[in-house]
Amino acid sequence: MRPSPAEVVRTLVAARGTGQLHLPETTWPVPVAHAADPDGAPLLVVDDADPGAAALPADAAADDAAALLSVPDEAPYPAAPSAGEAALLGWVAPVTGDELRTAVDTFAAAYPLPALLDVGRGHTLYRLELAEVRLDGEDRSVAVDLDTYRRARPDALRAREGELLADLNDHHPEITAALLRHVRAVVPDAEATLAVRVDRHGLVLRVLAGGDLRHLRLTFRRPVADLGGLAAALRTLCCRDCAGAHTADAQQHGRT
Repeated sequence: MRPSPAEVVRTLVAARGTGQLHLPETTWPVPVAHAADPDGAPLLVVDDADPGAAALPADAAADDAAALLSVPDEAPYPAAPSAGEAALLGWVAPVTGDELRTAVDTFAAAYPLPALLDVGRGHTLYRLELAEVRLDGEDRSVAVDLDTYRRARPDALRAREGELLADLNDHHPEITAALLRHVRAVVPDAEATLAVRVDRHGLVLRVLAGGDLRHLRLTFRRPVADLGGLAAALRTLCCRDCAGAHTADAQQHGRT
């Protein structure tokens, strides 16, 4: 099992980082920090000094502006598989009045960005009301139903993905050995593995076999909800008697 397109987009919007806000009136996209409200509507922090910010509505009385928010998936390891790029189209407007404090608190709970302290004094918080959502990949684009997107929940592991992978690869040789056993059920000549992606549904491994590198996905028996669930899933992977159940779910990503 893999994350659904709706889950991927929801996770990317919730991830800490910088997206690009594309506006019809600007030549270059406006860099924005992003989070989401409980219904998944993106909340965007914009530096008022950015040249593109002049194309955004200045206050609640102004007409909403059509905009496209793009958020790429940034893999924690070089050349690791990417989930694609989230693209969210809609109308952007500043958050004002009584809603502003709630929106700032919502943003801060997900992403305690220092610029939030300057909202109203050099930075502006916007909300993007959605009209269309899609997930763009290298070879195709998948439209995501808005209601499905709103029901999806971000992957709780995403915020610590790089840290979790580094800890797994550097400090848990017993798990690395177990993963290699699983991989050899699918790729008998596998020589070594490196975990390069992790999500609630499984791991993506970089596999060295016969002088070639490829990526292989190993699926957890059930989705994990938190770090405790991940630890339990990894313990199961280390169980020799459970190897067949997991290797049966392994899916090759292809050579790199």
